[in-house]
Amino acid sequence: MNFSNIAYAKLDLSFDREQFIQEFDNRIMAQSTPMGTGMFSVKATKKLNSVWEMIPDSEYETADSWEQPGDITTLRHIIRGRPVWQMFQLMALEVQEDDDPLVLKFAQHGGAPIRNETIGRDFKLKPGFEDLEIVKWINNVLPLDKVSFIHCVSMQPNCFSTIHRDGKGLFNKVSSAGVNRLYNAGYVIININITDGGVPLYWSLDHDVKTPLKANSDVYLTNDYFLHGVPICTSMRRQIRVTGIPKPELWDSFDKSSVIDLGKEYQFSSIENQYRFNL
Repeated sequence: MNFSNIAYAKLDLSFDREQFIQEFDNRIMAQSTPMGTGMFSVKATKKLNSVWEMIPDSEYETADSWEQPGDITTLRHIIRGRPVWQMFQLMALEVQEDDDPLVLKFAQHGGAPIRNETIGRDFKLKPGFEDLEIVKWINNVLPLDKVSFIHCVSMQPNCFSTIHRDGKGLFNKVSSAGVNRLYNAGYVIININITDGGVPLYWSLDHDVKTPLKANSDVYLTNDYFLHGVPICTSMRRQIRVTGIPKPELWDSFDKSSVIDLGKEYQFSSIENQYRFNL
């Protein structure tokens, strides 16, 4: 079955929330790395945030961010004392000798940039996490034939994520936004919403960026090429985002009333216009 046109669906699956919280906090959180949003996208989405009414206008540029004058090795972090999120990738890329130096550098790190450069490559679970009930649940319960990425993302209270797309690659000229590359290659992204931080995920479709949609189910499919962001958290937000190749029976796990099907001819925002809005 082709899932490339599904933008969102709630999955009728459950997990042991308290057990997942304990494992996340005790085994994963300490490994996490502070992350931020690119200053370019912060400035580009400031007016859109006003339309969405997601973050107070006066606070939208108060989170930590980064600038990138060259390739990804030139990142300059802008620290304002309000971290955006922390991330740890439970899987690592199996590298090859002829891999680009940037791929070699970020093979262990994870994140959308390495994911978007290495679609179709093999990732393996990092040693020491085989016993996690979270990992067993992902492998035994999620209807996936292959798991490629397990992003563990957390946000502290009083932190938020500005509006952005996860289309960037390691190299400046590479972007997946506009071509739905990951989904067209047969992958999906499933979110495990362990704790929501007291707020939903805000997101929008490309043909109607002025209308924010909200996602806050325990388990749901999403497409992070679409614009999305997180309001100011009132408590700890813990999420796991699993990228993998679905089994046909994934469809049977959907709450059919929640499915947003884009259809076969949907026009994604072009790469050049991904942050240009008529507001």
